[in-house]
Amino acid sequence: MNDALSINSKTSQSQSFRIVTGGMIDRETMYQFTFNNKKFTGYKGDTLASALLAHGHNFIGRSFKYHRPRGIMTAGSEEPNALVQLNDGAYTEPNVKATQAELYDGLKATSQNCWPNLHFDLGRINDYLSSILPAGFYYKTFMSPPNGWHFYEHIIRHFGGLGKAPREIDPDCYDKTYTHCDILIIGAGAAGLAAAFAASQTNAHIIVIDEQPECGGSLLTSNSLINDQPAHNWCHNILEQLYQKPNVRILTRSTAFGCYDHNYVLATERLTDHLPLHNRTGPRQRLWRIRAKKIILATGAIERPLIFNNNDRPGIMMANSALIYLKKYGVQPGKNTILYTNNDFIYSVAATLLKNQIPIKAIIDTRSNINHDKLDPIITKNVNVLTNHYIETTEGSYQLSSVTVQDFSSSKKREFACDKLLLSGGWNPNTHLFAQAQGTLSYNEDIEGFIPNNNKKDFICVGACNGLQSFQECIIDGLNQGLKLTEQFASSSSESVKRSMNIFIIDYDFPYINSLDKKSTNILKEEKSFVDFQHDVTFKDIKLALQEGYQAPEHLKRYTTLGMGTDQGKLSNINGLKILATHHKKTLNSFVPTTSRPPYVPITMGIFTGSDTGPLFEPIKETPLHNIHKILNTKFMITGQWVRPQYYPRLNEKFEQTLKREVFAARKHVAIYDASSLGKIEIQGPDALKFLNMMYPTSFDNLIPSKCRYSVLLKEEGIVFDDGIISCMAKDHYYITTTTNNADAVTSWFEYWLQKEWATWKVFCTNVTEQWAAIVICGPHARHVLENLVPDFNYDNHDFPYMSFKIGHIAGIECRIFRVSFTGELSYEINVPASYASYIWNMLMTAGLAYNITPLGLEALHILRAEKGYIAIGHEADGSTTLKDLGMSWLISKNKKDFIGKRSLALSNFTRTDRPQLVGLFINKDYNLNYDGAPITETKKSSSMVGYVTSSYFSPTLNQSIALALINAGQDKINQTVFIKLPTKSIKAKIVSPKFFDPEGTHLNG
Repeated sequence: MNDALSINSKTSQSQSFRIVTGGMIDRETMYQFTFNNKKFTGYKGDTLASALLAHGHNFIGRSFKYHRPRGIMTAGSEEPNALVQLNDGAYTEPNVKATQAELYDGLKATSQNCWPNLHFDLGRINDYLSSILPAGFYYKTFMSPPNGWHFYEHIIRHFGGLGKAPREIDPDCYDKTYTHCDILIIGAGAAGLAAAFAASQTNAHIIVIDEQPECGGSLLTSNSLINDQPAHNWCHNILEQLYQKPNVRILTRSTAFGCYDHNYVLATERLTDHLPLHNRTGPRQRLWRIRAKKIILATGAIERPLIFNNNDRPGIMMANSALIYLKKYGVQPGKNTILYTNNDFIYSVAATLLKNQIPIKAIIDTRSNINHDKLDPIITKNVNVLTNHYIETTEGSYQLSSVTVQDFSSSKKREFACDKLLLSGGWNPNTHLFAQAQGTLSYNEDIEGFIPNNNKKDFICVGACNGLQSFQECIIDGLNQGLKLTEQFASSSSESVKRSMNIFIIDYDFPYINSLDKKSTNILKEEKSFVDFQHDVTFKDIKLALQEGYQAPEHLKRYTTLGMGTDQGKLSNINGLKILATHHKKTLNSFVPTTSRPPYVPITMGIFTGSDTGPLFEPIKETPLHNIHKILNTKFMITGQWVRPQYYPRLNEKFEQTLKREVFAARKHVAIYDASSLGKIEIQGPDALKFLNMMYPTSFDNLIPSKCRYSVLLKEEGIVFDDGIISCMAKDHYYITTTTNNADAVTSWFEYWLQKEWATWKVFCTNVTEQWAAIVICGPHARHVLENLVPDFNYDNHDFPYMSFKIGHIAGIECRIFRVSFTGELSYEINVPASYASYIWNMLMTAGLAYNITPLGLEALHILRAEKGYIAIGHEADGSTTLKDLGMSWLISKNKKDFIGKRSLALSNFTRTDRPQLVGLFINKDYNLNYDGAPITETKKSSSMVGYVTSSYFSPTLNQSIALALINAGQDKINQTVFIKLPTKSIKAKIVSPKFFDPEGTHLNG
């Protein structure tokens, strides 16, 4: 194919940098897109970056700190500059790398971090003020005056960030999936495909992941020959065979962004991001959760930039990236191109450019001696090669215009006009994922970089990721590592597999690195020599940080923000370490790079939620009586996952009037409420009693069948976790209730201990929350309602005392009737099979008509329990309280040797006398307090908090605003006055006992 420079007449007016043939784009399918509201065209297969470069558009955005003009520097996920905002409205997405944004018809992109527009950005003033905005200036500037932060914060937050997060609900949907495999290969370049091909000869389940739309990596742009065929042809042949293998799955447009313990890998697959918005159906992206027996990391290497003054201008690009744009997208780098290097790879790039009739003005090589015999004759004939030279600085505003070159051995300078400068400063193995997996790195002097130690048994790095320098080495390394794995997953030996495969013979132009120049003298200027392009970290910033004592890599990173951008220092970190090593007069092997953290590339938060958004964000549970409540015109509320009745208003009745009516019904007549959301767990087995005695601080040794006992669960730290009723159904059978929404947590807690500590105990835990409905009738006439409806037994205190239960029948339906109470009134909790709930509710309502039976909502129920001083999990038991804090030490058995949390209760922190203790508060009679969580102080003007309100209500029974609170040493402060701090006022309150109503339990005992 002739990749001549002649320009396609169809696009000559717009895509003036597009060569007429070549590349992997579909020239028959043209797309239109906009960038900063200007219309452009591109082809199917383009990225946003390649399409803009085809138009000669280098200036893409502004840098974060100084707002300097920045252009496209790379062709992959390592891009630090070309971050754009895609689309608008609900579909807008910030911080998208133009190098990874696949072009589609109708794509809209805008520049970020500039105002009012890209070419006239007021933030550019920071560049002119750079001398007073060095690294760490914010640590010093915003320390004073002491109260100045409230002023600074508004300004800082206004300038913080790059793009703009969408304000509308994400209209896309996402998917999540789990899978296991024998071998996971990350990276489908030369080494990765060779490893996959070798391993695929077995029956091992293999997954290959690559972030590009097509596999192949550098094979797609290489001039090398493999088995006497072009590298890209060999790549396609290998892929064709792999796709036919039933044991191989290949995921393209997929990025492994996190590696965790035990070979657990997270990857995101972009399913529809490359399609026009109106053509997208199904999930946009999919999160892969992969557990692999073996991982082969074949992520290649990242070309390293060189540092010089003004090395960040639009038009400066990495040499290999220019090669990709030329060979893959058919875009020439520039019309006047200069190459700058310290290694041999640049000459392979130069030869490719010249063969495509792209002129080169000069090659600047920092090395004194190069082997001219190795150079392609076309280079020596047509290019001015300047050895022992370096670039001092560049000129240009929105586009590179010239470079100034100086001889190392003299003060002689030369200036070259150019519109493109290609850099090649060596290669950094891409070890981010290996580091995430806690792999260690070692310094390699040949590449002046860090390579994996490869000492992780099940995590193998191959190819350029392992520091190798040529296609031949990479493919052979991938092949050998794949062959080693065949012995573990095949009956035949690796040698027999090897004999069945072709022997690879590779002819290549130049290795990645040869005779790497290790002089640090290419770092000469301080002022605008950029090391980290995204965060505007210069050589001067690093030097300042070192002078101020930040001389460890970790400290240097945090003080200067080196490598803390969305690119995570893929281009900058090694150069930063080189400067650090030079400062200490040591070699790089004295330092270790800071650990890369997941995610490897920025990812959308949508993949973590998957389909769990909107109504599906959390399952909504309705009790079996939900339809009954709807008929009663109930106002519902969400408590955790449950939809529960909040209150039952009557016609023209105000909220406060409804609560008063419902509370009085429970205190003076009879009320009925739905308690089906309470957790219910069956505990059975020969060791059930022993298990319960270990889980609860209360003893159950004397709990006989038909009896109940209230108790709480403690965490290992001695903190109250849940409370409920434990009922003895039979010798080895117990029925436990938990707080609403805690059934799953409690069941998991039980199973955790059974599996971790007591695996031999014969205990079975079954969550039966949704199998049973619970209906409670309470109030002075509750006994009368049941006497006619369930005549199976007597209801007097002797035959059916408090904290007991009986099995009875309502209209022939067997039910469990528990005499327990959450309201402080005579109460019966009736548990019936869920399918009979509505029928039993109606029967109870009919039987209670004569006693003015009234449905009770959750709001009134909480008022009733607060009047009695009963705790509620999440209110009084807020994750920091102990039984002693709550005044419930009586629940702790004095005879038990051990239970979960027992040892923690003896810690000095839990035996302090000044710990917050549960008390009650009487508040101004006419003031209806509704401010849970409000801080409490001892005086009106004090700002020292001594406690806080846990629950607050207006009590119709007492005609008084009341609250429960946790106050430091509160039990010793009964009858003292405190103040509740509200946003606009302080409310006076009196500390009293938390048992506001019927402390003797007269109502409770009927």
